[in-house]
Amino acid sequence: MCKSEEHDVGKIIEYLLVLTVIGLVVSGITYADDSPPTNSSYGEGEVLPQDAFDVHAGQLEIQFIGNAAFHITDGESTLLTDFPYKSGAYGYMQYRMEDIKPIKDGLCLITHPHLDHWDQELFEETEHAIIAPPDILEKIKSDKKIPFDDVMTYQDMVIEAFKTRHDGRPRNFQHYSYLVTWHGLRLYIPGDAVVDNALTMKDIDIMFIPVWLTNKIRSQDLALDAKIRVVFHQKQGQEIPPSQDYVVLKQGETLTVKFKQKVYPDKSASADIIRSAAAAGKLAYRLTTPDELKILLGPAENETVRYEGRMEILELKYPDIQVIFTRMERYSAPSTLSWINVKGRHLDIGEERQIVLRNEDDLKKLDPFWGLANVSLANLNLRNHLQLLETMPFDSRTKWPGSDKLPDGFDPARLLEDGKNPGLGTRALHKQGIDGRGVGIAIIDQPLLRDHIEYADRIVRYEAINVDGIPVQMHGPPVCSIAVGKTCGVAPGASLYYFAVPMWKRENQPYCDAIDKLIKLNADPNTTERVRVVSISTGMFPQQANFDRWQEALKKAEQNGILVVTCAQDSIQHGMLARIDGKYPDSPNSYQSGIYGVQPGAVLVPASNRTTAGHTGRNVYTFWREAGMSWATPYLAGLAVLAYQVNPEIEPKTIVTLLQKTAVQTSVGAVVQSVDFIKAVRDTQHN
Repeated sequence: MCKSEEHDVGKIIEYLLVLTVIGLVVSGITYADDSPPTNSSYGEGEVLPQDAFDVHAGQLEIQFIGNAAFHITDGESTLLTDFPYKSGAYGYMQYRMEDIKPIKDGLCLITHPHLDHWDQELFEETEHAIIAPPDILEKIKSDKKIPFDDVMTYQDMVIEAFKTRHDGRPRNFQHYSYLVTWHGLRLYIPGDAVVDNALTMKDIDIMFIPVWLTNKIRSQDLALDAKIRVVFHQKQGQEIPPSQDYVVLKQGETLTVKFKQKVYPDKSASADIIRSAAAAGKLAYRLTTPDELKILLGPAENETVRYEGRMEILELKYPDIQVIFTRMERYSAPSTLSWINVKGRHLDIGEERQIVLRNEDDLKKLDPFWGLANVSLANLNLRNHLQLLETMPFDSRTKWPGSDKLPDGFDPARLLEDGKNPGLGTRALHKQGIDGRGVGIAIIDQPLLRDHIEYADRIVRYEAINVDGIPVQMHGPPVCSIAVGKTCGVAPGASLYYFAVPMWKRENQPYCDAIDKLIKLNADPNTTERVRVVSISTGMFPQQANFDRWQEALKKAEQNGILVVTCAQDSIQHGMLARIDGKYPDSPNSYQSGIYGVQPGAVLVPASNRTTAGHTGRNVYTFWREAGMSWATPYLAGLAVLAYQVNPEIEPKTIVTLLQKTAVQTSVGAVVQSVDFIKAVRDTQHN
């Protein structure tokens, strides 16, 4: 096709064997874990299984700020637990901001709203991201709020939230504890929770314990499944007796936890892993990257890359699993998840659901081809992203944040509505009754969404050729709406004959067959509206089988008074324009050149910054930023339909000549001017 571009991870430790070597350094003193190695702890020098692989090696530095607040960093990101809090609140610890280590890519993880754990005013002076109970999130103005859920992600962290009981508070009090998985280490952050939930935590590497629970744990001989236990929330000046069971940090001291993580997947469980992750929403259509999948499953048994047009297709194969990632070659966005097959069956990864962006990093995963179609941006502040928004298509399903979080002057509803106007004088012709009525146009394209409100009542014939069982594709609805759409179209009164063909097969015979059918249809005396124009939005004919037969079909069409307009430009050289936002659409000076430039001698028609029918629902419309020749071809075909309405006897070659002759020269080239073109067509009746 000429628009050739067409075509975290939850509880993963349940399925991965995580082998961690931990060493502790506190204020220059080295602490060692003297327990014998188990299946989750290997000593130095032990031989790991051959199919294990390195994920990361480094260290976490954990600085005690005070109360329940810790500054935890791997050198790239920083986790701040129950911070910032009000210094000295309720007689607990005071602190000075200048004593805290630098914060890089900070995430504040808040358990509950008490002042010794949380200070909203101090937080709003920062630029940190935040995870907190919903009653806290709804009160703050930050644009970096991470939507609260059972499982959340930030950078390399996976954060699981647990509703836990704060001692002495009613059960409906919003208090949450968290399990953070980071570089293979599992950190339990309890806040002021009672001990019950801590007892249910398994295989914890670092567990933080409120000081008042240590006596209860010791006196009742309660078992905590944690390698390292760090005491917190002592009062200012309170002395904690040393214990071999706990690490006790003074304010400002740092605990260094070194990790060397080895991970290998249980191959037999791969299918269960990926199903569970998909069900939990941790594998997301157009958001999950290959590296994120490999954290879940490890290296693929087979990894291949192929290209279809300008699309790069990455295929990863695991036992019983096939995963497809795609990216458009011309864009810098990474490959993202498109499709998963498990044991021969398609796995639902949300292709039919709205894509909800969690943070601004997710924006970087979207490319300007599909852009923001069916994407929710409600969680984001986009005020500083005008340059990005001006490159991204969107549709009527796109969910936007409030106007206070959009760039000044950016109005997607206006763009969507204004983009329906074909421009260059076509609507003035429609008001005169010149809208294509009485003339048939045939479009040969992929399987079509036939009931879209934009063109459903224009279809008089629909025929499928060798596409049995193929679902609706994205290409046909825009093409139809540009040609005959009632609000977007150049010829909204024309009758549409549609032939669905397998454009992806690189075979010319279906096009030849369709043209033969049209010639016979026109010869039938019962046909009231003959097909005078054929629009085909592909230019691949010379590279496809049976090219000689295609050339014969073109000659037969011309001999029978049918003008065939294609991206291969067999009949007329044409190119694309992009409308300039805010400019008068009927002026030829309101356009700039499209993405593929301008060929000498080509007549130019609008294609980019246009609204068309979408393929995902009968009421869905898409605003396209960048468009290819596929969108220019039906525009030109629609103008030819108008010409046949005005002068049914006009020859195809005369239409081509008049389009070229009446085009207006601008700084970007020869721009079609519809009104002058139709006037010239009318003049041919008097010659």
